[in-house]
Amino acid sequence: MRLRVTVDYHDGVEPRLSLAARLAFANGYPSLRDFLAVNSLSLKALETGQPKAIAMLADWAGIDVERLKGNDIKSVGVSDVWQLGEASMSRDMRPGKTHRYCPKCVMEDMECGSGRSGARPFVRMSWLTRAVQQCTSHCTEIVEADDPKGQRDFPRYVEKYLLEIQQQASAIADAVPTFVAEYVETRIRGGSSNEFLDTLATHVAVDLCRNLGRFEIEHAPNEQLPDSSWQVETMRGFTRASAGPSAIETVVADAVDRERPIALEMNAFFRQASSLAASQQG
Repeated sequence: MRLRVTVDYHDGVEPRLSLAARLAFANGYPSLRDFLAVNSLSLKALETGQPKAIAMLADWAGIDVERLKGNDIKSVGVSDVWQLGEASMSRDMRPGKTHRYCPKCVMEDMECGSGRSGARPFVRMSWLTRAVQQCTSHCTEIVEADDPKGQRDFPRYVEKYLLEIQQQASAIADAVPTFVAEYVETRIRGGSSNEFLDTLATHVAVDLCRNLGRFEIEHAPNEQLPDSSWQVETMRGFTRASAGPSAIETVVADAVDRERPIALEMNAFFRQASSLAASQQG
């Protein structure tokens, strides 16, 4: 049965759980958990895309069920790999019990969305993985905030911390270039953007870029690894790896030619390069 108050759904961008949380907020339920409990539905059923759960949510939202298919979030087999939309992610890319968001996106939702203001901010699929560190719309860093009980109730979080989010949106600085985030977002949607990297599982491609960037920084003249970060390493590696295997080989060959490690040092020298090889084989 269609709920008394509905909200706009953002096709292809918004996870189902975000839509459910906004519907719960708009219709006066105390929380997303209470809303789902009353209707005998679980968070997991919505995330993984169980047909009954999708049908119920479509009915509540008053939209066609086909619009809610896809964008599943689920484990893959017995490994640590999980699926986010059409992209694979590793365990260390899980957000854990946190809310991840772009403050500027949230404020734009509040200002430009329709319907009840508290139900306007919506989660983006790309916020649900730490493989994405920047907002591709605003070129700013993604903010992380604790969600200790794992409630996943973003509208309630925004309602409670709106003033703080507003201040974050005003103060947040521009981030480093966002092409890694753009690449991951494309993979989440099932798109293709790089002939070489697209042959790898998404998490393998991102790990390859990070390891390559770390290796190059570690062995580059006048550069020190402690000054780098996940974002810097991955961005640096992406610019090389996106050019294909020959570019990766050039990075390694240049480092060897420059430092000419003796045989006894080769294992330490190539500790990152061995990770590159493992990533490419994965």
